[in-house]
Amino acid sequence: LIVGIEIPIFYGDPDFNSDNKRVLVHDGTVVSCLTIVDLPLMISGQAVPAAGIAGVATAAELQGMGYATRLLADTLIYLRENGYPLAFLSPSTTGLYHRLGFETVGSQHRLAVSPSALPSFSEALMVVSLDEEHLSRTAALFERTHHDAFLHRPRSIERWQQIRKYLPESLFVQIGNECGYVLLEMRNL
Repeated sequence: LIVGIEIPIFYGDPDFNSDNKRVLVHDGTVVSCLTIVDLPLMISGQAVPAAGIAGVATAAELQGMGYATRLLADTLIYLRENGYPLAFLSPSTTGLYHRLGFETVGSQHRLAVSPSALPSFSEALMVVSLDEEHLSRTAALFERTHHDAFLHRPRSIERWQQIRKYLPESLFVQIGNECGYVLLEMRNL
C-alpha cells in the first residue's frame, strides 16, 4: 500500500481492535509497538485460533537496538499463554522474524500492467464494479473456493466491505455461470 493510505485502512479494518496494541516503553517513551489481530484460520477444514501481528514499528532513530525483538518475543509468550497456538504476519523483511522462529510459508505477488497491454476477449463478459449487490456473491465464491484449501482465513461480509472501500476499482466478473473477482489497486507508476 502507498505510505499514508495504509493508516485509515488498517485502523478502519473490522478485524482490528485498538485494545490489542502492545508497546515497549524505555525511559518513559514508547520506542516500539505492534498490534495483535485475532484472526482464526481454517486448517484442513478446522477452525484454529490464530493471531496476526501487524504494524510492528520502532522509532527510526532507535532501530537496531533490539526493541522490536524484545517486544515480539514477549508478545509470542503472551499469545501462547492466551490460547493462540499460531501467530503469523506479512513482513516486508524476514530476518528479525526468522530469528524469533517464524517460517516463510508463502509469498504474495503483485503484477503491474498497463491497461493497454491487456488482451481483448471475444467471450461475452459481465464486468462490473465490486458493488454491494455482488459483494455477497464474491464472499460466497471466496469461501467455496478456499474451503478445502489446507490453510485459509475466513472473510466476513464486513471484511469484504472494508476491502471494497479501500480498493474501489475492484471488479466482479461473470462468464456464463462462472464468476470471479479481481482486487485492484490503481496508482500512477
